[in-house]
Amino acid sequence: MKLGYRPLVVISSASVVKEIMKSHDLVFSGRPLRVALNRLSYDGLGIEFISYSDLWKEMRRISNLNFLSPKQVKVFRPVRVDEVSRMINKISRDALDTVVINMVSRMALGKSRVDEGFASRFYQLFHDVQRVMVAFCVEDYFPSLGWIDKISGKRRKLEQTFRKLDCFYEELIEEHLDINRPKSMVGDILDILLGLKRDGLSSIPLTMDHVKALLMVIFKFLEYLFLSFPS
Repeated sequence: MKLGYRPLVVISSASVVKEIMKSHDLVFSGRPLRVALNRLSYDGLGIEFISYSDLWKEMRRISNLNFLSPKQVKVFRPVRVDEVSRMINKISRDALDTVVINMVSRMALGKSRVDEGFASRFYQLFHDVQRVMVAFCVEDYFPSLGWIDKISGKRRKLEQTFRKLDCFYEELIEEHLDINRPKSMVGDILDILLGLKRDGLSSIPLTMDHVKALLMVIFKFLEYLFLSFPS
């Protein structure tokens, strides 16, 4: 049969395969190169592409003596040991980082970083927050020229980011107010804040804006943890 323009030989006899691989190995050892492989192997100079010849023998000798010999394998042992040690240390650090972030997230919000894509949404939201916080606003320095920020779109971007952040806070608050909320949310920091507001236990009457403003403090700390210990 044929595959494209190259002949493809299908052998179903074990005795014929043995004959090919043992008695006539040199005849069948070569293979045609496709354009990409030919180019990437510098016109077929890689040992896996060269036809049986003196060049193939020399390339094989170089490989066996310098790359695959027991002596060379032993020489590279410190490298293998070092890299395995690095891998184990990284796994340990990543595991510790995950534990720290998850503990803080659950204590503050009753959520783990892996809950419902919480981490990815958090990253994106605070990326937007950081951008508007560091953006130059003319009104900060020349209050009477605040209209320039409106024309440039800075105020619009600020309001869009604020609405997304406020919506995020609202979702968290609604989850905590739900009577069927997860047990992990009972007694977390946000639950405590909502309890203070509900029961009037603070020296001043708390509003939802007060709660959200305090959430911002918590989120800034979580942001620091997320950026310090990225996943």
